[in-house]
Amino acid sequence: MYDSREIEKIVKQKRKMLITEFAIIITLMIVALVLLIVNINSTVTFICIIAELALLFAIYKIFDVQSPSIWFFKEIRGVNIKEDEYVSRKTPGPGLSWRQVGGPASPQPFAPNTGANRRRTPPNIRSRVYLQLEDENIVTISTLYKSHTELFVEGDTLLKYAGTHFPIVISREMQKQPCPICGEVNDMSDDACNNCGLSIIKTNKGEQL
Repeated sequence: MYDSREIEKIVKQKRKMLITEFAIIITLMIVALVLLIVNINSTVTFICIIAELALLFAIYKIFDVQSPSIWFFKEIRGVNIKEDEYVSRKTPGPGLSWRQVGGPASPQPFAPNTGANRRRTPPNIRSRVYLQLEDENIVTISTLYKSHTELFVEGDTLLKYAGTHFPIVISREMQKQPCPICGEVNDMSDDACNNCGLSIIKTNKGEQL
C-alpha cells in the first residue's frame, strides 16, 4: 500500500506551491495594471500589456496542466458500480462530477503523462469509474487510463486520497495499483513508485484501510 503520510505531505506541499504561484502572479498583475493606469510612457504601457497577457497565459497553464482544484479535493471512498471508456478531445484537466442517484454526470478528462499509460493507452482514450458513496450519491472519477480500470472490478471499494488524482483498491489484496499521485501502475512488491518515487509500504495479507 502507498504511504498515506507521504501522500498527505506531498499534497500539502503542492497546495502551498500553487497558492504561492497564484499569489506571485496576482501581485505582478496588480503591479502591471497600476503601471498601465499611471501610463508613464508608451514603452512601459506596451511592456505592461505584454506582461498582463503572459501572466494570464501562466494562470491558464496552471489550470490546464496542474489542475489545482484536484489538489484541494477531499477524500473519496466508494464502491465501484460501473466503468467505461470514452474519447477525450481535451488534454490534461482532471475532473470529478457529483450527482444524486439517477442524475446526470459531467465528467472531465485527464491525461496522466506516465510511462505505463503512454505504452498501454492511445492518447485520446480515457476511462472513468462511477463510485457509490455511503450516502448513496454517485461520484464519477474521470482521471483514469485503461491500465487503471483493468485493475478494478465492479464491487471493489476504491479510495481516492484527499488532494490526489487517482484511486486505489482497498477492499482486496492487489498485486498492482495505480499511484495516487502520478497514476503510474506499480507492483506492490516494489519499494516506491517507478515514476514519482512515492513510497510503497508492505501490508499484511488481507489488511484493509
